[in-house]
Amino acid sequence: MWWVLLASAGVWSIVIGVMIAIAQKNEDKEKAKKMLINYVIGLVVIAVIVVACPYLIKGIAALIT
Repeated sequence: MWWVLLASAGVWSIVIGVMIAIAQKNEDKEKAKKMLINYVIGLVVIAVIVVACPYLIKGIAALIT
């Protein structure tokens, strides 16, 4: 589970890093700040999904059986 979290966060970091670099290069500072906020929110969402997923699967399995 932790490897999935690290891999997802790594990919997310690379994508947002490239987008922020492009915004900085184009001198769009306000857009870069918004992307940084979205980056943090995205990391939190990734962590919540990865942590909650096993519990969701167990709950669905309990309903089926």
